Amino acid sequence: MSQILTLPAWAEEIRAKYESGAASQFLLHTNIHDVYPLGAEYLRLRPFLVRALAGAPGMLVVAYNLADGLVLPDEATVREFLSFYAVRGALAGRSAVQPDDWEAVRAELRDPRAALPVLGRLLSVRNHVCVIIDHVEKIAPAGDAAALSLDDRRHVALLQRWGFEPAFLARNNFVLLVSEHQSAVHPDLWRGNPQLDSVRLPFPDEPERLRFIEAALRRAPLEAEMTPQRLAGLTAGLSLVKIEGVLKQARRGDARLTFEEVARRKNELIEDEYGGLIKVVEPRHGLDAVAGMQAAKAELRVVIDAFRRGDAANVPMAIGLVGPPGTGKSYVGMAIAKELGVPVVEIGNLRAEYVGQSERNSEKVINFLESIGAVVVMWDEIDQTYGQRGERGDSGVSQRLWGMWSKFLGDSSHRGRILVIWMTNRPDAMDEATKRPGRLGDLKIPIFYAADDPLGVLRVVARRLGARLPEELGAVAETIAGYSPAEIEAMVTVARRTAPREDGTPVLSAEHLVATAARYRPTRSEAMIQFMELQAALESTFADFLPDRYRRLTRAEMEARAQELRLRLSAMGLI
Repeated sequence: MSQILTLPAWAEEIRAKYESGAASQFLLHTNIHDVYPLGAEYLRLRPFLVRALAGAPGMLVVAYNLADGLVLPDEATVREFLSFYAVRGALAGRSAVQPDDWEAVRAELRDPRAALPVLGRLLSVRNHVCVIIDHVEKIAPAGDAAALSLDDRRHVALLQRWGFEPAFLARNNFVLLVSEHQSAVHPDLWRGNPQLDSVRLPFPDEPERLRFIEAALRRAPLEAEMTPQRLAGLTAGLSLVKIEGVLKQARRGDARLTFEEVARRKNELIEDEYGGLIKVVEPRHGLDAVAGMQAAKAELRVVIDAFRRGDAANVPMAIGLVGPPGTGKSYVGMAIAKELGVPVVEIGNLRAEYVGQSERNSEKVINFLESIGAVVVMWDEIDQTYGQRGERGDSGVSQRLWGMWSKFLGDSSHRGRILVIWMTNRPDAMDEATKRPGRLGDLKIPIFYAADDPLGVLRVVARRLGARLPEELGAVAETIAGYSPAEIEAMVTVARRTAPREDGTPVLSAEHLVATAARYRPTRSEAMIQFMELQAALESTFADFLPDRYRRLTRAEMEARAQELRLRLSAMGLI
């Protein structure tokens, strides 16, 4: 398997480990549906593997997948395989096969119960064999042994043997297993197998995207609002195949590529690919639109400045926004994201009904985030999807999700590049190790129920809802003291429905707002709000983020009050 051309780093890793004897089996996963550069060409995965890694003279390449059965690259390989199969058949007492019998042999070996033993025999008796098994998760799926069919367990055992038995290891052969998701493949194949190396095929980085775009534009010029370098930056997170789709779409239109078109197509592609797992969002307001929270905003501006300057050492791994519902955590999170000036994605519900799908969803999202470059990740209600250590009565799903995300969020190479902004009203439901510094706990900001600047919130909400306010609001301030931002917005929404209008704009007088507040009755559980506020105060990174009523309390006093409220709420069936 000599190296003729410069290979991508992942392919060079396979070549080096094979030639050194460090591994003879490789599980290729993640970006397996892309094209890969080989000289001046871009090839799909199987042709790339055949030419780049298995193209040495005398190498017999056999591919298999559940849909097509055996796939051989050329007539010479067909004749060579049939020769082996004829000898094997003769030893079993069968009549010899002829070249014209290839389709019959293919039909006979379409079933993995027949194909895998034959491929195993080929690997054990002949040198210079490369076996490629596409979609290996279809024949060796992840799952508890008791839940697998007898055939699936047999397939796992057969594939596992190829990495352990001396007859296989004595030969100069190698096996390439291919699956989009590593977690979809039975773990016995990629855990504890000294001869198998798991190889992640990454999404293309910016230099590779630039090379591909420049080559594509040389083949078919296209007028664009941006340079190829800028387009390469804008397409972060997309595969080369999808970038080619963006260019083709522009050619089918007016043959002009605009910033708006690139952004629209990228968002469509990402949301089509990831469904409800990831959503690309465009924040509309910055920190200037956040009322109050002066100490927290000052700290956030320091972080934002460090992120923009690329000063990774002074950027937290994550920012947590903790407080009761209705306090504006998502609003504040979007304001932070807007100031950072990089793409923003929201993580949706990763949990799924089917066995193993939650883990595959998480793996898919993690791979995407690692490929997109600088990005802000918005993660609301993180306590519901992140997972927890220990068995939780869900067959270990929570524990596995906790392990996957803890590894990702604790990876220091992400600092200054992937910034997670997470939100929860129940930090007590999260594992303590999850919230530690270096993972999600570098900077935690409590947000309390009563707005600390209710008039500021009132003005921001009125401006956003297109309503006009008077300059003097003293009487209103007394009325809405203790309201949450969500309650203030609800009250303004009610008031503007019946307010007089000037040139179509609702005019909210102080008297009208006071009268509306007298009618509007917020519904809230004071005990629950107090409990959640205490939990938020206990999580606060800095004392000056706390109002006086909590700053005066010791940690022990806050914990005692929180425990008392927990017992009361538990007795009421609320938690």
